[in-house]
Amino acid sequence: EFVEWFCIASDSANIVFGQKQNFTVVTATSAQTVPMNPNGLNGWFITAPLFTLIRDARANLSFYRFDALPFNTYFGPFLFDINATLGGIERLDFFSNFMTRNETIQNITVKVDVFPPEINNLMPTETMNMLDVQISAIIDDVYQGNSGIDVNTITMEVDNMIVNPNVTIINPLKVKISKNMSLTEGLHLVNVTAKDNAGLFGFRTWNFTID
Repeated sequence: EFVEWFCIASDSANIVFGQKQNFTVVTATSAQTVPMNPNGLNGWFITAPLFTLIRDARANLSFYRFDALPFNTYFGPFLFDINATLGGIERLDFFSNFMTRNETIQNITVKVDVFPPEINNLMPTETMNMLDVQISAIIDDVYQGNSGIDVNTITMEVDNMIVNPNVTIINPLKVKISKNMSLTEGLHLVNVTAKDNAGLFGFRTWNFTID
C-alpha cells in the first residue's frame, strides 16, 4: 500500500509552510503448508509437509532455511527434507528482499514424524524345551527427534489372547515389554502393536515352539 502524508505548520509570523512525505507498506512474507494443518496427533505432521512462501508482489527474492542451516533462495514450493533431518521439531526461517532492504526474518515451527515405531529384539523365536517362558520385545521410535512411544497404546496378544506386559521405559524413544507365561507344548503366536505420540502405528507378529 502506498501512503502519502503532509506536515503543515506556521511560525509566529503566521507564515505557513509544509512538506509532503510518502512511504510504502508491504505485506510480510508468510508460509503455508500442505497439508494446511498437522495430520497426526499432538500437532505432528506424519507426512512430509510441502511449504509455500506467500510474499508481497513487490518482493525481489525470498529466502528460507531450516534451523541454523544456510539460507536457500526460494524458487517455488519445497518439501520438508526428511532425508536430511529424519524429522523432529524444526524451525523454518524465511524473509524477502525489497530493493535496498531485507524484511525482518519470520519463522514457524513444525513437528514432523513420518516413521512408525519399529518392534525388534523379539524373544523367544526358537524352539524352547521349557513350559515357563518370558516373551519380550523392544519398541523403538528409532530416530532422534521423533515423537516417542505412547506407552498407553501398547498391546500384546499371545495365541490371540490379550495379556498385560510389563513396560520398561528405556528412553522417550524406546521401551521394553515383557511377560512371563506358563504355556503348553506346541506352536505359539505373539502379536505386538504400538503407536507413537504422532499416531503412527507399528506392529510385529512372530511365533515360537515349545517342545
